Amino acid sequence: MKKPYEDVAAAVKAQTGAQGVVLIVFGGVRGSGAAIDVTTTMAALLPQYLRAVADELDRDARTRVQ
Repeated sequence: MKKPYEDVAAAVKAQTGAQGVVLIVFGGVRGSGAAIDVTTTMAALLPQYLRAVADELDRDARTRVQ
């Protein structure tokens, strides 16, 4: 079963020539969801990248609260 935004992630990857795309949509026309389209090489690195993004979001949130 295809995820709601799988085609969008694939299109962005193709149009940008990227090795990978991680797309998170909140309240879109197809609802909320996520889609990932990455090369095999990028798939191995994805957890590291996502942890870095999560860490940055945590830092930003803490800065806004203070």
